[in-house]
Formats: sequence, structure tokens, C-alpha cells
Amino acid sequence: MRHIRNLRRPPAALRAAEPEPDIYDDGRLRVEHENYYAACSGRPIQLPRKEFLILSRLARNIERVVPAEEIWRYAWGRRAPFNPESLHVHIYRLRRRLAPFGLRIETMINVGYRLLSDGEGEG
Repeated sequence: MRHIRNLRRPPAALRAAEPEPDIYDDGRLRVEHENYYAACSGRPIQLPRKEFLILSRLARNIERVVPAEEIWRYAWGRRAPFNPESLHVHIYRLRRRLAPFGLRIETMINVGYRLLSDGEGEG
């Protein structure tokens, strides 16, 4: 009897070499960076692109302060001059969208921001 090899799936040795998907998931907050997808407690969070990019950068550094200029470069690119007022407005909007899920963004004045979890929230 001949063994037929499943050609749709690479052998285990090759699968191990494949890069892991770029996802943050702590069991409650899930951010799929490449897919522009965010969810909390299994419920999708609808975010405009800039707000998603801000969340993505903060989730990559969960509970650590991320410099404001780093967030700006990640969301707006290197060509756009840093505008702290515009960033603050986007952070304000993002805070309002995340609050029902028990997530908050803390400001470190003249430094940056960090993403914190307050517990289970309403979501």
C-alpha cells in the first residue's frame, strides 16, 4: 500500500520555520496587527485606521509607556511632521471607544501613552 502525502500542508519541519502571525492576544484583548482587527472578550471593536494603528502600537508594548513621537511615526509615517495636538485628539477618541471594554490609555505628560486594563469591563 502506498502512502499519499498531503500536499496542501507542509511537513512539520517546514511549518515550524513559518513566521508566527503578528497578533497580540492576552485572552481578553486581541489585536491582529496585519489584519486591522481588534476585539475584546470576543467582541470586535470597530476602529478607524489611525485609531487602530495607535492601539496596535500600544498593544505591542502593553502596560509600558510608548513615546508619543513613536506612536505618531507608526500611525502617520515619517513624512508627516509630529503634531501632538492631533495625536491627543485621536487618543481621546480611542479612549472613548475602549472604555466600555475596561481598557484605558494613560497619559505620561511630555513622554507618551500606555495601554492598561481595568479588569473585565462591560464587554
